[in-house]
Formats: sequence, C-alpha cells, structure tokens
Amino acid sequence: MMGIVLLFAIVMVGFLPLVAYLFNNFQQNNTGAFRDVLDMELLLHQKDKQPLEWWNFRRPYFNQGLLWSGLLTAVFLFLFTRFLFPDAPISLWNIFFLLTLYLIYMGAANLVYNMGSTLEKVSSPDDPQAFRTKAYAMTYWIAVLIPIFIALITIISWLLF
Repeated sequence: MMGIVLLFAIVMVGFLPLVAYLFNNFQQNNTGAFRDVLDMELLLHQKDKQPLEWWNFRRPYFNQGLLWSGLLTAVFLFLFTRFLFPDAPISLWNIFFLLTLYLIYMGAANLVYNMGSTLEKVSSPDDPQAFRTKAYAMTYWIAVLIPIFIALITIISWLLF
C-alpha cells in the first residue's frame, strides 16, 4: 500500500508537471511556416544572442532527442526481452513505472542542460558561438546515449548472468 502511495506522489509531483512542460514545449516548437521565418531570423543574429535565449531556443530539439531515444530504447528492450524471455511478465504497472522513471530522467537531463547557459556566463569564452555549439552537441549526445547504454548494459548482464 505504501508503494502505491509513494508512486502516486511521484506521479503528481514529478510526472504531471513534466508532461505539461514538454507538451507546451513541443506545441511552441510546431508553429508551421512562422517557425521557419523565426529560425532564420535567429540564425542570422546568433552572435548577438544572450546565452539563456540561445540555449532556450534549442531546448525543444534537445527534448525531442530525449523522447526519440527513450522510445527507441523501450522498443528495443521490449523486443529483446520478448526474444530472450518469452514468458516474462510485462504488465502495465511495469510500463508505467519505467515511463515515470524516464520522465524523471528527462527532468534531470533538462536541469543539466540549464548548466550550459550558466557555464557560458561564468567562463565568458572568447568565441561564444564555438563554445555553445560544442557544449550543446556534447550535452545532447550524452543525454541521448545514456538510455541506450543503460539498455545495453542491462542486456549484457542478462546474457552473462
């Protein structure tokens, strides 16, 4: 009973606000032709952008990468589990629990993503555009690959033990 109450509290405090934030984030990103004009305008003046504006403009792409990574990892794990352990029980409870954990991971990845603009303000690089590009690429690929590596480690541990 205590586990159900704890899971309900996690969902209410962490899951629902994050889903609302991600939905709003994707809704703002999909504004059709106006978005393309806005993208061009922002790309023309990238050097003049403040760090927070630059990083916030790219956040929807970061979150989309996280969502695709999680989806592909979940499908891969599901298929692999079905292949290795055909009678393994996969219930809605398991799926809900893993989805909640992944959304918490996405929230933590977004907190780490916020450090990009903070680090830029603190370090004051000579070439902010180069710093932003490298830091964004590193943050994006590490955040996207972590779920895949966790899935691979899990599969290897299943095969070895």
